[in-house]
Amino acid sequence: MSEYPVTRALEEAFKKTVKFFFSPFNIVKWLKLSIAGILAGITFNGIGGLNFNQSIVYSNHTQEAHKNIEDIDKLFNNIKAFLEEPSHLKLVILIAASAFAVLTSTMLFFSYIGARFYFIFIESLIQDKVEIRKSWHRNKKEAISLFWVNCLLLFLTLAIISGIFSLPFWNLYHLYYIGGKSALLYHKNILIIQFIIAFLITIFYLIGLAIFNSLLYDFLVPISYFYKQGIIKSLGNLKEIFLKNLLQFILYYLIKIGIAMGCIFVFIIASLMLILVTLPVLIVGGVVVVGIFAGMLTLIKTHILVSIIVGIIGFIIALVWLLCLVIIYYTPFLPIFSWFKYFSLCFISNLPGGINFWDTKTRVEIQT
Repeated sequence: MSEYPVTRALEEAFKKTVKFFFSPFNIVKWLKLSIAGILAGITFNGIGGLNFNQSIVYSNHTQEAHKNIEDIDKLFNNIKAFLEEPSHLKLVILIAASAFAVLTSTMLFFSYIGARFYFIFIESLIQDKVEIRKSWHRNKKEAISLFWVNCLLLFLTLAIISGIFSLPFWNLYHLYYIGGKSALLYHKNILIIQFIIAFLITIFYLIGLAIFNSLLYDFLVPISYFYKQGIIKSLGNLKEIFLKNLLQFILYYLIKIGIAMGCIFVFIIASLMLILVTLPVLIVGGVVVVGIFAGMLTLIKTHILVSIIVGIIGFIIALVWLLCLVIIYYTPFLPIFSWFKYFSLCFISNLPGGINFWDTKTRVEIQT
């Protein structure tokens, strides 16, 4: 056995993954964990990729620059003319408010479901069995704590990004309405630089957010689960372990990123092969769904009630078909996704002063 916690974690994670999925093989167990993993949004969780390409072409042709400013001028005038109509302004406000409400509600709903099922997924790996209904009730308080942290991060991110881009947008607005086209033309390079700086600050913020999310889902959630406490309180436990084992954490993330990059390559190749194998299912299902909705459109002129019923049935069939496709494409990769979770659990269990998540006796004593 290796003397380094991170390499011991590699070995133990592999053994636990094999034991969970293949000793013995149980398709019901696979499917139940697959559903929990899909709803929790688990893939290579904690590994984020940020990629951006920017190319800025500075034109020395004054004529082209004037043309660009004229386009912006025309756009502003069109928007201004449209919003000067009170009915148009009310419509825009109503649409914007409705879209914001729907988008926010949808994000919060999936964030809540994801938080609940993430604890179910982690508990299933630790206990070597999947009990969705029982786990749902057992970890309610801790999952809601994760949900509130996610809400805080979401609104904090929106506020920070809005604040970062408020200065260049305000300057753009100010220059146009105070100085007109000539001011925009004169200060266009400064505006471009301001937008680039805002973009770069946003990228650095998102990188920091990705690092925190990795710590959140790799370590804070399991600690919260083990001690039956909220995420914020678990920060103290993680801080103590982190400061004592800083080099081990750096090594852990270097290894994890390297393995994740290799797995992504394998994932792409395997996904293409899986699509080819399941192509008949895709085609048949797609034809059935399209046929049902085509029938609904045909009936809508003569039999409105029947067309509504057909539409509802078609919608349900489409949802079931999509869910089956997601499960088909997700389940074969479930051992890989689970290995990454086992890796983080085994890593912190092997650290000096770490937490052994499989020490059920200690956890029972904590709960009582």
